[in-house]
Order: sequence, then C-alpha cells, then structure tokens
Amino acid sequence: MSRNIQTREGYELWDRLNAIPHYGFLLNQQGNGVIRAEGVGDWIERHAAQVVVDDAQSEVNVLREENAKLQAEVTALSKNVVEFTREDFDATLNNLRRMGASIDGDNAYKRDLCDAIVGALALGAQNTNPPPTDHWGQRFWDIGREERAMQEELLESLSNLVGLAKLGAARLDKYHAALAHAEALIAKATR
Repeated sequence: MSRNIQTREGYELWDRLNAIPHYGFLLNQQGNGVIRAEGVGDWIERHAAQVVVDDAQSEVNVLREENAKLQAEVTALSKNVVEFTREDFDATLNNLRRMGASIDGDNAYKRDLCDAIVGALALGAQNTNPPPTDHWGQRFWDIGREERAMQEELLESLSNLVGLAKLGAARLDKYHAALAHAEALIAKATR
C-alpha cells in the first residue's frame, strides 16, 4: 500500500491512534495530589490504543498471509523455470513461430529493420550519411562502402584493360600487368 500525505491514504491507523483523546496530569490546587487534565500531555487510554493496535495487527496478518501465498507462487514458478527442458523450449519456440514470430513471418518490425539495413548499405555505397559512432548500422554501412570501392576498382581496372587492348600489341607488357590486376580483383570479389 502506498502512502499519500495529502489524502492520508496509508496513514489511517496512525491517524486513528492520534485521534484518541490524550491527557496529562497536573498538580491540584492544594499541591498534595494530581488531577487528570484533558488535551494536554501524551497519555491515552490503553483500551482505545489497543483497538487501533489490534486492527493494525489484523492488517499485518492478512498481508503476511498474502505474502506467503505470493512467495509460494514465486517458488513454484521459479521451480518450473529451472526445470524448463530443451523440449519445452523448442515447443514454445514453435508456438511463437506459428503465431508469426519467425524470420519467415511478415511484420512491421522486420520490414523496418530490413529497410534500415538496405538504407545503410545504400548510404555506405554512396559514402554519405555514416551512422553515429558505435551504431549497429555501421557494419552494414561499411559493407556498402567496401562493395562500392571494389566495384570502382574493378571498373577502373577493366577500363584500363580495354584501353590497353585498343593500343595493340606494342603495349603488350602493360596489357599483361593490367590483366593480372583484373584477375586478382575478380578473385577478391568472388571469395
């Protein structure tokens, strides 16, 4: 139960205890005895206080019973978790897959995630808008950038090869060097 000082929720027993009339003792006019004075002092009637304490104890007992029941439930549930077998896990996973929670199922989260990955690949290939530091999309941005760099290098090599082929046999040594470089790039790209 939460306490609220404004509404006094949670302070009911305390307020009841403080509402019990209190009294104190004063010396009588003759100075040879005491008289009971209402509204002063910290004395209260024992019976009235006992009623409030008994009510509080009843609430405590009810809460203890509820706590014991909840503790028993937690113990039973934790025992079930500990005894969760591989077969139980597989059955639960199969149920989730039947409900569409698989890589094959269609849902907005997976579509958005795939769109983000494709976007990171495309932006990496364009060498624009890199993701923030330590962002999970950095890996895909780097892949896009590397693929684009490899394509550019391959195109440059093939362009040189075509240019050299047009020059003819006089430049055959440069042709063979460019051919070897193109073959190395092709091997790198098809690994």
